Amino acid sequence: MKKYKILFLLNSKVQLKNIVVNGWVRTKRDSFGFSFIEANDGSCLKKHSDNC
Repeated sequence: MKKYKILFLLNSKVQLKNIVVNGWVRTKRDSFGFSFIEANDGSCLKKHSDNC
C-alpha cells in the first residue's frame, strides 16, 4: 500500500479508499461509537480530524 503525506490528501481531488499515513496522533476524542483524531506527519500545520 502506498504512503501519503497528510498535506497531499487534504489537497487531493481524488478520493482514495485505502491509505497509510505515517505520523503521530496529537489528540483523540471518542464519541458515540467513533473517534475523532488529529494526526500530524510534519507536512502541514493545518488541523484535520477524521472519522476512524
